[in-house]
Amino acid sequence: MKHSTSQFLAGSLVLVLAAVLPVAAQQTAPSTTPAALSPTEAFELLKGLNEKEALMPASFMLPLGKLTALTSERCFGIRLPNGLRLVGQSSGKDYGVRGSNTTSDGQRREKVLIGSFYSEFPFLFEAKRFAAGPYLVLVFRNALELHGDDHSGTHYDANRRSQVPNALVEEIPFRSPIPDELLAEKATVLPRFGIGVENAAVFLTLLDNKLRITPK
Repeated sequence: MKHSTSQFLAGSLVLVLAAVLPVAAQQTAPSTTPAALSPTEAFELLKGLNEKEALMPASFMLPLGKLTALTSERCFGIRLPNGLRLVGQSSGKDYGVRGSNTTSDGQRREKVLIGSFYSEFPFLFEAKRFAAGPYLVLVFRNALELHGDDHSGTHYDANRRSQVPNALVEEIPFRSPIPDELLAEKATVLPRFGIGVENAAVFLTLLDNKLRITPK
Protein backbone atom coordinates (compact mmCIF):
# COMPACT_ATOMS: atom_id res chain seq x y z
CA MET A 1 0.00 0.00 0.00
CA LYS A 2 1.29 3.44 -0.91
CA HIS A 3 1.15 6.41 1.50
CA SER A 4 1.04 9.98 0.34
CA THR A 5 3.61 12.54 1.51
CA SER A 6 0.90 14.46 3.38
CA GLN A 7 -0.08 11.34 5.34
CA PHE A 8 3.57 10.75 6.31
CA LEU A 9 4.03 14.33 7.49
CA ALA A 10 0.82 14.26 9.51
CA GLY A 11 1.90 11.07 11.26
CA SER A 12 5.32 12.51 12.03
CA LEU A 13 3.72 15.62 13.52
CA VAL A 14 1.58 13.53 15.83
CA LEU A 15 4.64 11.63 17.06
CA VAL A 16 6.59 14.83 17.67
CA LEU A 17 3.72 16.44 19.63
CA ALA A 18 3.26 13.30 21.72
CA ALA A 19 6.92 13.41 22.68
CA VAL A 20 7.08 17.16 23.38
CA LEU A 21 3.80 17.88 25.17
CA PRO A 22 4.47 15.83 28.35
CA VAL A 23 7.84 17.58 28.76
CA ALA A 24 6.30 21.00 28.26
CA ALA A 25 3.51 20.22 30.71
CA GLN A 26 6.04 19.04 33.25
CA GLN A 27 8.07 22.23 32.89
CA THR A 28 5.09 24.57 33.34
CA ALA A 29 3.21 22.67 36.06
CA PRO A 30 3.05 24.79 39.26
CA SER A 31 4.88 23.47 42.29
CA THR A 32 2.79 21.99 45.10
CA THR A 33 5.68 21.87 47.57
CA PRO A 34 6.52 24.62 50.11
CA ALA A 35 9.88 26.24 49.49
CA ALA A 36 12.45 27.45 52.02
CA LEU A 37 13.12 31.20 52.17
CA SER A 38 16.63 32.57 52.38
CA PRO A 39 17.58 34.31 55.66
CA THR A 40 17.52 37.65 53.80
CA GLU A 41 14.00 37.06 52.41
CA ALA A 42 12.71 36.11 55.87
CA PHE A 43 14.49 39.07 57.46
CA GLU A 44 12.88 41.59 55.08
CA LEU A 45 9.37 40.45 56.01
CA LEU A 46 10.19 40.29 59.73
CA LYS A 47 11.78 43.74 59.63
CA GLY A 48 8.61 45.25 58.16
CA LEU A 49 6.44 43.55 60.78
CA ASN A 50 8.82 44.67 63.51
CA GLU A 51 8.62 48.31 62.40
CA LYS A 52 4.82 48.11 62.64
CA GLU A 53 5.10 46.40 66.06
CA ALA A 54 3.14 43.51 64.56
CA LEU A 55 5.74 40.83 65.26
CA MET A 56 4.62 40.28 68.86
CA PRO A 57 1.18 39.14 70.07
CA ALA A 58 -0.80 42.09 71.46
CA SER A 59 -2.00 39.91 74.35
CA PHE A 60 1.45 39.09 75.71
CA MET A 61 1.82 40.06 79.37
CA LEU A 62 4.91 42.19 78.70
CA PRO A 63 4.84 45.05 76.17
CA LEU A 64 7.82 43.89 74.12
CA GLY A 65 7.00 46.21 71.22
CA LYS A 66 9.89 45.94 68.76
CA LEU A 67 12.80 43.54 68.76
CA THR A 68 16.04 45.48 69.01
CA ALA A 69 18.44 42.74 67.88
CA LEU A 70 16.78 41.40 64.73
CA THR A 71 19.50 40.19 62.33
CA SER A 72 19.17 38.32 59.04
CA GLU A 73 21.43 35.40 59.97
CA ARG A 74 18.98 34.35 62.70
CA CYS A 75 15.91 34.47 60.42
CA PHE A 76 14.26 31.64 58.47
CA GLY A 77 10.97 30.77 56.84
CA ILE A 78 9.00 29.01 54.12
CA ARG A 79 6.73 30.05 51.24
CA LEU A 80 3.68 28.06 50.18
CA PRO A 81 2.92 27.51 46.47
CA ASN A 82 0.16 30.16 46.77
CA GLY A 83 2.74 32.74 47.95
CA LEU A 84 1.78 32.90 51.63
CA ARG A 85 4.73 32.79 54.03
CA LEU A 86 5.71 31.73 57.53
CA VAL A 87 8.82 33.47 58.89
CA GLY A 88 10.59 33.35 62.24
CA GLN A 89 13.67 34.28 64.20
CA SER A 90 15.55 32.62 67.04
CA SER A 91 18.83 34.16 68.16
CA GLY A 92 20.05 31.74 70.82
CA LYS A 93 20.27 34.71 73.19
CA ASP A 94 18.28 35.56 76.29
CA TYR A 95 15.36 37.87 75.46
CA GLY A 96 14.96 38.70 79.12
CA VAL A 97 11.63 36.91 79.37
CA ARG A 98 11.44 34.03 81.83
CA GLY A 99 8.54 32.59 83.73
CA SER A 100 7.20 29.49 85.40
CA ASN A 101 4.04 27.59 86.16
CA THR A 102 3.01 24.96 88.67
CA THR A 103 1.63 21.61 87.59
CA SER A 104 -1.38 19.93 89.20
CA ASP A 105 0.95 17.83 91.36
CA GLY A 106 2.75 20.93 92.68
CA GLN A 107 5.86 20.77 90.50
CA ARG A 108 7.29 24.15 89.47
CA ARG A 109 8.40 24.40 85.84
CA GLU A 110 10.66 27.14 84.47
CA LYS A 111 10.26 28.46 80.94
CA VAL A 112 12.17 30.90 78.74
CA LEU A 113 11.46 32.81 75.54
CA ILE A 114 13.66 31.60 72.64
CA GLY A 115 12.15 33.37 69.62
CA SER A 116 9.05 34.13 67.59
CA PHE A 117 7.42 33.54 64.23
CA TYR A 118 4.69 35.07 62.06
CA SER A 119 2.37 33.06 59.82
CA GLU A 120 0.36 34.55 56.95
CA PHE A 121 -1.87 31.47 56.92
CA PRO A 122 -3.76 29.34 59.48
CA PHE A 123 -2.09 26.05 60.36
CA LEU A 124 -2.14 22.90 62.42
CA PHE A 125 0.78 22.48 64.82
CA GLU A 126 1.01 18.86 65.91
CA ALA A 127 -2.77 18.54 65.29
CA LYS A 128 -3.65 21.74 67.22
CA ARG A 129 -5.26 24.50 65.15
CA PHE A 130 -3.87 28.05 65.08
CA ALA A 131 -4.90 31.20 63.21
CA ALA A 132 -2.61 33.33 61.08
CA GLY A 133 -0.64 35.94 63.04
CA PRO A 134 2.32 36.40 65.40
CA TYR A 135 3.46 33.81 67.97
CA LEU A 136 6.08 33.77 70.69
CA VAL A 137 7.96 30.51 71.28
CA LEU A 138 8.80 29.66 74.89
CA VAL A 139 10.21 26.37 76.10
CA PHE A 140 10.06 24.28 79.23
CA ARG A 141 12.46 21.38 79.65
CA ASN A 142 9.92 18.94 78.21
CA ALA A 143 7.51 21.07 76.16
CA LEU A 144 7.17 24.02 73.83
CA GLU A 145 4.66 26.80 74.53
CA LEU A 146 3.13 28.94 71.79
CA HIS A 147 1.72 32.29 72.88
CA GLY A 148 -0.55 34.09 70.41
CA ASP A 149 -3.73 36.15 70.26
CA ASP A 150 -7.27 34.82 70.68
CA HIS A 151 -9.43 37.20 68.66
CA SER A 152 -12.68 35.68 69.92
CA GLY A 153 -12.53 38.03 72.93
CA THR A 154 -10.74 41.12 74.27
CA HIS A 155 -9.67 42.68 77.55
CA TYR A 156 -8.02 45.93 78.67
CA ASP A 157 -4.23 46.06 78.67
CA ALA A 158 -2.21 46.55 81.88
CA ASN A 159 -2.62 50.32 81.69
CA ARG A 160 -6.36 50.05 80.93
CA ARG A 161 -5.89 52.37 77.99
CA SER A 162 -6.93 50.07 75.18
CA GLN A 163 -8.46 46.69 74.54
CA VAL A 164 -6.28 43.83 73.34
CA PRO A 165 -7.12 40.26 72.27
CA ASN A 166 -7.28 37.56 74.89
CA ALA A 167 -4.19 35.37 75.18
CA LEU A 168 -3.97 32.06 73.38
CA VAL A 169 -1.48 29.71 75.08
CA GLU A 170 -0.92 26.15 73.89
CA GLU A 171 1.64 23.61 75.05
CA ILE A 172 3.21 21.02 72.74
CA PRO A 173 5.11 18.16 74.47
CA PHE A 174 8.66 17.33 73.39
CA ARG A 175 9.74 13.81 72.52
CA SER A 176 13.28 14.66 73.60
CA PRO A 177 13.68 16.91 76.68
CA ILE A 178 16.01 19.90 76.58
CA PRO A 179 19.11 19.59 78.82
CA ASP A 180 18.73 21.64 82.00
CA GLU A 181 22.00 23.51 81.44
CA LEU A 182 20.65 25.03 78.21
CA LEU A 183 17.70 26.60 80.04
CA ALA A 184 19.53 27.73 83.17
CA GLU A 185 19.33 31.43 83.98
CA LYS A 186 23.12 31.68 83.71
CA ALA A 187 23.23 29.92 80.33
CA THR A 188 25.17 31.99 77.79
CA VAL A 189 23.48 30.32 74.81
CA LEU A 190 19.84 29.26 74.69
CA PRO A 191 18.34 26.61 72.38
CA ARG A 192 17.48 27.89 68.91
CA PHE A 193 14.59 26.63 66.82
CA GLY A 194 14.18 26.68 63.05
CA ILE A 195 11.42 26.18 60.50
CA GLY A 196 12.06 24.43 57.20
CA VAL A 197 10.87 21.96 54.57
CA GLU A 198 11.67 18.26 54.51
CA ASN A 199 10.12 15.79 52.04
CA ALA A 200 7.48 18.39 51.05
CA ALA A 201 6.40 18.84 54.70
CA VAL A 202 7.00 21.81 57.03
CA PHE A 203 8.60 21.26 60.44
CA LEU A 204 9.69 23.30 63.43
CA THR A 205 12.95 21.80 64.68
CA LEU A 206 14.56 22.25 68.08
CA LEU A 207 17.58 20.11 68.98
CA ASP A 208 16.35 16.51 68.50
CA ASN A 209 12.68 17.50 68.29
CA LYS A 210 10.81 17.82 64.99
CA LEU A 211 7.23 19.18 65.17
CA ARG A 212 4.93 19.13 62.13
CA ILE A 213 3.30 22.34 60.84
CA THR A 214 0.46 21.74 58.38
CA PRO A 215 -0.91 24.74 56.42
CA LYS A 216 -4.72 24.91 56.40
